[in-house]
Amino acid sequence: MHALNYLTTRARAWWWLVDHWYYPGGRGRDLRLDYLRGFAVFAMIVDHLGSASWFHPLTGGNSFFVSAAEGFVFISGLLVGIVYGDLMRKQGWRAAARKALARAWTLYTLTVPLTILFVAGIFWLNLPFASWYTIGEDPWRLIISIITLQRTFVFADIPLLYTQLLVIAPLGLAFLQCKSTAPLLGLSLGIWGAYQVAPEVMDRFPWQIEGNWIFHIAAWQLLFIGALALGYHREEASAWFNDRPRWPMYLALWAAFGLLLYIFPQVNPDDPLAVALFDKGRLGVGRLVSAAIIFPLMYLTLTLFWKPLHKMAGWLLNPLGENSLYSYTLHIFWLIVFYTVLPWLTGDPGGNVALNSVLQIVAVLLTRLAIQNRVLFKIIPR
Repeated sequence: MHALNYLTTRARAWWWLVDHWYYPGGRGRDLRLDYLRGFAVFAMIVDHLGSASWFHPLTGGNSFFVSAAEGFVFISGLLVGIVYGDLMRKQGWRAAARKALARAWTLYTLTVPLTILFVAGIFWLNLPFASWYTIGEDPWRLIISIITLQRTFVFADIPLLYTQLLVIAPLGLAFLQCKSTAPLLGLSLGIWGAYQVAPEVMDRFPWQIEGNWIFHIAAWQLLFIGALALGYHREEASAWFNDRPRWPMYLALWAAFGLLLYIFPQVNPDDPLAVALFDKGRLGVGRLVSAAIIFPLMYLTLTLFWKPLHKMAGWLLNPLGENSLYSYTLHIFWLIVFYTVLPWLTGDPGGNVALNSVLQIVAVLLTRLAIQNRVLFKIIPR
C-alpha cells in the first residue's frame, strides 16, 4: 500500500509538472511558429554547410523525407493565412492583396541582387558550385535573365519560390473570402497532380526558369496553399484539435514518425517508385504525408513541453525564426566563406565532420549575434 501511495503521489507530481509545461496560449504572436521556423534556419545552415555533420541526425541532413525547405514554405503559407487573412476580414481583400504584393516586391528586390552577387562570388572564387552551371560569355544577358526571373541559381532558388508564392497569395485570399476553400484546394491539388504526371510540361508554369532544379512552383504551391487555408481557418482547426485528447494523438504521431524512420533506410533513391513518392523537386505524395506527420508532431511537442524547450533553445531559435529572411540571406554569405576557407584549411571542402560541425555552429551563433546587434537591418529585409 505504501508503494502504491508513493507511485500515485509521484504520478500526480509528474502530471502537475507536465500540465504546467503547456504553451500558455492567447491571441498574440504564436511563438511556437517562430521557434519552428528558427529550427528550420538552424537545419538549413547545418545541411547546406558541408557534406557531413554531427547534427545531421537532428536535421535530417537534407536527405530525409522532409527538409527545412518544406518547413519554411508551410509556415510562410500559414502566417500569410493568419496575418493577411485577419487583415482581409478587417479591411477587405484589396488591403490584404496590397500587403501580400508589397511583401512579394520585397522578396523580389532581395532575390535579384542576392542571386547576382552569389553567382559572381562563386565563379570569382571558383567554389564547388561553379561547376554546376555555365553562365555564358555575355554577363549582361545573364543579369537580365535573373532580373526577369528566367534564371536562378542553387540556394537563390528558395527566395525566388517565395516571391512567386507571395504573388499568387492574393488569388488564394480571394477564394477564401468568397468561402471557396474547397475549390481553392481542388485547384491547387489539380496543379500539383499535373506536375506529378507531366513535370516536363508543368516546368513551364508559369514560365521556364533555367537553373531551377528543385523548387518548381507547380508542385510546391500545394504546401503553401494548404497552409494558407489552414491559417485562415485556424479558429475552426483549433476547435477541432481541442475537442480531441492530445496525448493519444501525440503518441499516434510518434508511432507514425517511428514508421518513417524505419522506412527511410530501405528506400532506394534509384527506384522510380521512390522518386515518384519522395522526390523533393516533385514534392511527391510521400513527402507530403511525411510533412503531415512531422509538422503536427513538432507543433504538438512544443505545445505540451513549451516551457522546458523554450528555456533550452528559445534564446537561439526564436530570434532566428522572427528574422528568417535575414537569417537566410546571411546563410548565403556563410556558404561563400565556408567553401572558400575550408579547402584552404584542410584541402577537403566539406568532408571533415568535426570541423564542419564546429563551423556550422559558429555560423548559427554569428547569425544570432548579428540579429541581436541589428547588423545591416536597414539593408537586409527580415
